[in-house]
Amino acid sequence: MNRAYFHIDGGLYSEGQDAWLVLHNNLYARFRDDMEDIVPTTNLPKFRQKPYSPEPYLEGAYVFRYEGKYYVVQAAWDWKTNLDGTTRYAYDEGRQQYQYDAVVAVSDTFEGPYSERWTAGVGAGHNNFFVDHHGRPWATFFLNPAAGYWSVPERITDAAVPGVVQLEWTGLEGNRLYVKRRNGGRAVSS
Repeated sequence: MNRAYFHIDGGLYSEGQDAWLVLHNNLYARFRDDMEDIVPTTNLPKFRQKPYSPEPYLEGAYVFRYEGKYYVVQAAWDWKTNLDGTTRYAYDEGRQQYQYDAVVAVSDTFEGPYSERWTAGVGAGHNNFFVDHHGRPWATFFLNPAAGYWSVPERITDAAVPGVVQLEWTGLEGNRLYVKRRNGGRAVSS
């Protein structure tokens, strides 16, 4: 069965007079000056990044600029191995959805190439990163209570519970952003 593929989770990245539409997992296109459409309108370019092997189901791509670097943030659903040894994504319709993580890669340019991805927050997928009025980085997320920092087994049927969490930056050497950890390594929403 061949399913149609739809580009969802559109976001906006702007810098100076320029703006881009960022779509689904790794696509982007520059908006026209009047913001009425994108260029190109088909066969959109992809961010240059190193994929996982195997690549999980990714969605919610978002670009954030911090300390002179570009961060592409994606929500990654985990994958599971079927009894016959084949791989399936936990995002398959009608099946339990397990881990929903925020994965990030960094680059010197908007298009990339981006670094290897790292997990910025386990169970804290589908993010928008932003800075507050003090210049501190934060992230929004949709909680997946089945796994991650905030997992609560009795709330497994609750999906997409929104939250905000402070991030920490590793500094110029690593240029990585992570969920800020407190209380013995357990993240706490502030």
